[in-house]
Amino acid sequence: MNNAVFLYSDKLNGLIRTACQRSLEFHFPEFEEQMNAIQLSMIKLCSSRLSKPAGKPIPGDIFISKHSNLVDLTPGFDFINVIFHVVVDEESPDSWTKMTSLNCSIPPYLMNALHVILRLCFQYNITTISLPLFLTSGFHSKKMDSTTRLKKAEMIIKAIKGILTELTTWKGEVLNTIQFLVPSEMDTEELKELSSLVPKCFQIISHCPFD
Repeated sequence: MNNAVFLYSDKLNGLIRTACQRSLEFHFPEFEEQMNAIQLSMIKLCSSRLSKPAGKPIPGDIFISKHSNLVDLTPGFDFINVIFHVVVDEESPDSWTKMTSLNCSIPPYLMNALHVILRLCFQYNITTISLPLFLTSGFHSKKMDSTTRLKKAEMIIKAIKGILTELTTWKGEVLNTIQFLVPSEMDTEELKELSSLVPKCFQIISHCPFD
C-alpha cells in the first residue's frame, strides 16, 4: 500500500494526457486517437441500450487505453502499459463515495467492473496492477469518520480476495503484485490501520513495508 496517491484526483485524465504528450508513443495509437476510437465504440454499443441516450456510458462501463510511454506515474513501477478507466457517477445520491453507513455494500456496478478488470488481468497475463483502495476518487471525505473508511476498505479487500480466489481456480496464479493506493491526505495512524488489513485478509510470506 503506497501513500502516493495523486491517483485520487479529479484531474487523473488530464495527468495521463499530459504524461502521454511528454514522449512519443511508438507501439500504440496516441492517447487522443485511442479516446476517439473508444468514443465511437461507445456510440455503437450504447445505441442498443433503449433506456439510455445513445453514446452515453453508464456507471460500471470500462474502457482501456494502452501505453508504452508512461513512466514513473506510480512509485515502485517503471512503466504503465494498460490503464482501466471505470465510469462512475459521483453526483448520484447513492454514489459509493457518499455512502457513510457501516451497513452499506459495494454497488453492484463497481463489483462487476472490478471483477471484469481482474479477469482481464488473468486472461491477458497482466502480472502487476495498482488499484485505488477505495475504488473511486474523492472517497476520503471529511464527513466520513476513520471507522467507516476502515470498514469500507476491509469490504473492498475481502471482495478482491474473493474475486482472486475464483480467478485463480480458473486460470492459476497470474497476478504477482497488487498495489493498493490510498489518498495522500490520509494520516499516518489511519494508514497503519489500513495496512494491517492486508495480512488479515491475505496470506503474505514476508512483512510488507508501508510508506
